[in-house]
Amino acid sequence: MDEKSALELIESVFTFDYVGDSMMKVRRNLDSEEFQYMLAQELQAAAIEKNKDSSPAVIAMLAKAAEERVKMYVVSSKSSRGTGCG
Repeated sequence: MDEKSALELIESVFTFDYVGDSMMKVRRNLDSEEFQYMLAQELQAAAIEKNKDSSPAVIAMLAKAAEERVKMYVVSSKSSRGTGCG
């Protein structure tokens, strides 16, 4: 697995079906590092389960991709609050 594949896999589980409750917690508390961490952990776990590969290298790539995706979500959510969109 490469970084692009890891990001695609994380994106595929970044849905309400997999992590909806955690997404909403982060959206309501955009500055909460605890909720961001929990969302990243859930994303990683869902991706590992979907991929069926839990080798250390894959876990590390998925962890990084999950953290990046959560950061993008926070930035996007903050910017949409400022404009009234979202």
